[in-house]
Amino acid sequence: MRKKPDFAISVADIDASGKHVEAAIPVEFLRATFEDSDAEPRFGEGHLDVMLFRSGPDVVVRGRASAKVQLACGRCVEPVEVTLAPEISALMVPASKLASPKNDEHEMGSGDADVMPYDGETVVLDELLRDELVLDVPMIPLC
Repeated sequence: MRKKPDFAISVADIDASGKHVEAAIPVEFLRATFEDSDAEPRFGEGHLDVMLFRSGPDVVVRGRASAKVQLACGRCVEPVEVTLAPEISALMVPASKLASPKNDEHEMGSGDADVMPYDGETVVLDELLRDELVLDVPMIPLC
């Protein structure tokens, strides 16, 4: 059974002026995000603050997330608190638009790195948020 997404926005709710989404990032979401890493979310919830804009069927997502994690210092190995604050910027396009007519695979070009598919009705930010948080963890944290 698939888990319900934590951050799903109906495209029908995004009007001409856009839609502001501000929400707490649950501790459970953070634990699942960092379960295979050295980062431990020990400081409560994170925060998501994004704007979504429609351009035809495409949805532009821009904003920021934040969360605090604990890591081992790269010099002294003592625990250090690190604040993650990745900028979020992506273009969400209907999955049907990404599929080529010849087959269901889409070859991504260098400019497609921040293009993500959605089902055409609901934009789910969970995967994007997880990726951005994990990529913001410093390789060598220092106290």
